[in-house]
Amino acid sequence: MENDRLAQLISLKSAPTFILVRERKVPLGMVGAQSYSIFQKTISQLEKP
Repeated sequence: MENDRLAQLISLKSAPTFILVRERKVPLGMVGAQSYSIFQKTISQLEKP
C-alpha cells in the first residue's frame, strides 16, 4: 500500500520505471526497458558538476 502511494505521488504510470537520484541534483527518470548505453548516458548526466 505504501508503494502505491509513492507511485501516485511521483506520477509513476509504467513499469519498469527507474528514478536516478544524486545529492543536490534534479532526479532523472527513465520509463520502460532501456539499453545499457542509455543508462550510462543518464548516469553520466548526474555525475556532471
